[in-house]
Amino acid sequence: MVFRGVILNLLKEKWNIKVAVFIPSALFGLIHIIGMDFSVISSLLVLIAGTMVGIMFSMIAIESGSVWNSGVVHSLWNILIIGGGLSISEKADEYSVMTYVLDSKDFVFTGGEFGIESSIIALLGYIVVTLAAICMIKKKAKV
Repeated sequence: MVFRGVILNLLKEKWNIKVAVFIPSALFGLIHIIGMDFSVISSLLVLIAGTMVGIMFSMIAIESGSVWNSGVVHSLWNILIIGGGLSISEKADEYSVMTYVLDSKDFVFTGGEFGIESSIIALLGYIVVTLAAICMIKKKAKV
């Protein structure tokens, strides 16, 4: 809520929408590596993925006109992945309801130490949703 509610709106007033979306999204990515003992590669993956998902959440908020919609999507994601509903990683998670163990050590596919959320598969998903939101915004602007 802070990134897409407060920071995005403050930056939008001072600069343009691109800056207003990118800066809080990059900060969102950065906070996900603070305090983590990740390798440089995994940290870079998390920074990129966190920034991309931050952009996606921002576009959801802009398209819907409400920060609450991006907050709901973010919360559902956290409940599903962090809350033990689903685990997709290199090793089994005994606490998850559903677990899929990736038979790969390729950090691009697995997302490295952070997990599937920073994988190329997740990045593609973030990009698809972001592009869909941008198309919807442009369509609304034409009407």
